[in-house]
Order: sequence, then C-alpha cells, then structure tokens
Amino acid sequence: MDWIERESGRWLEVLTEALDAVSTAFPARLLATELRASLDARAVSLNWAGTQGHGRQRGAEVWPPIVPQHHIDDFVQGAALFRDPLVDWLDRTQLVRPQTCARVPPGFGDEASFAGWRSLMQDFGIDQRLAVPLRLGPRSHLAFVAGREGDDFTDAQIALARRVRPALAALHRQAQTLGALPEPVVRAGAGSRLTGRELAVLAGLQGGSTASSIARQLDISERTVHKHLERIYRKLRVNDRLSAVIAAQYEGLLPVRTNAYGRRDPDG
Repeated sequence: MDWIERESGRWLEVLTEALDAVSTAFPARLLATELRASLDARAVSLNWAGTQGHGRQRGAEVWPPIVPQHHIDDFVQGAALFRDPLVDWLDRTQLVRPQTCARVPPGFGDEASFAGWRSLMQDFGIDQRLAVPLRLGPRSHLAFVAGREGDDFTDAQIALARRVRPALAALHRQAQTLGALPEPVVRAGAGSRLTGRELAVLAGLQGGSTASSIARQLDISERTVHKHLERIYRKLRVNDRLSAVIAAQYEGLLPVRTNAYGRRDPDG
C-alpha cells in the first residue's frame, strides 16, 4: 500500500467519525492536527476573511501556536493580506483546490508589500505554505494553511490534500446547518439513531429544499443526498419527504413550525 492510500484510509476514519457526530462545532483543531501530521508541517492555521453586513471579518488561529496571536491579528486585519501571492491567487482564480505559495505563477500578489510578513514567518520556521480552501468568494475565503520549512510540499501531499478537501468543506457546512437548529433539537439528534449528516439533510427537507439544493447547501453531491435520504426514510420508517419531516418533528429531531393560521406546517 502506498503512502497516499495509507493516509487516505486514516483520513476516512477521522472524517467519517466527524461527519457522523451530531455537533454544531467545526472541529478545526482536530483537523489541523491531522493535516499537520499528514503534510509534515510545522503548523496549520484556519484562516478566514469576508464581510458581514457593512463590517469586515478576518481572522486566523494556528495549531500549535508557534506564532504569537498578535502577529497574526496584525497581518490578517492589515492591508497586506490580499497582497499575499497565495491569497491573491485564491481570490482571483476562485479555484477551490489546494495550492502552494511556491507554485503560484508570477503576476499574483505584491512581493514587496508581503516581504515583511514573509520575513517574520521565516523567523518562526515557516517559508513554505500550502492552502486547502474550504470556501472562496470575492475578497473572502475560509482555508486551512499548512506551513513548513525547507522544500515545497510534495506532489503526493498535494494530491492527498485534494482528496480530503471536499469532506473538510462538507463538514464545515454541516456544522453551520446544525448550528442553525434550536439547541433542544440538536440534543435530541445527538441521542437519536440519525447521524449528523442525516440530520443536516433532514433540516434541508423541512425547508422545502430539493435534493440538488441540499447538495449545494452542504457542499456534497446530489447522489450523496439521495443516499442519506434512503437511510433517513429507513430509520424513520417512512417512504416520502413529508412523512419523514412529520416523523422527525414527532421525535423532536426537527422544530415544529406553524403557518400564518397557527397550524402545524411541516414544510415551514
């Protein structure tokens, strides 16, 4: 068995357990630790940038915390963030695939503006970086970034990152979906026979979403949604979407909603 297959098998166990769990928390520390081991990295961070309303939100957290947080905060809140060649490449191409800074083509970023941050990272033993983007948008991103010293990340390590990236993105979307549910529903789900993935799909059903819409919301394939629906119907002993929502509401796995007339509305 080669290295990629061995590491893929280990990741399958990690991700299956995380996706099955009924949790509203995205396990960033766990995933960063696993990425650090697989990629032979000195540290791995979760970086985010975006806007909410009229405000700007940027941040990053590093495991292990070898870089003082105030240095990270100064960089991500400053104007130099999108002058980073790697960040600029992600922002301009919108290609949701792992990429290393060393492999970014010329013409991206501003090396002169970025020189200060690069020098600081080298002081902490990081001169190579690999971004594993989970979500991209105009001037926004959510990505794990692995840092190391010496040679660039190998083709095999990048290939492994490409394999696990879709599941990492799906896990983040799942945590967001479950986080939007009332706390009593999440507690009931944790004690039920449904997995976190199935509960997230079920939440989409109640909103009246189609399988393709649920797939987009959870960052998974439509085929995967249909597989989850089959398992949901079997576990709830029903045969269609409406019956599944009603049965789930009865068991406390979905909130009971009412329409404008105060009547129960399973699709509301």
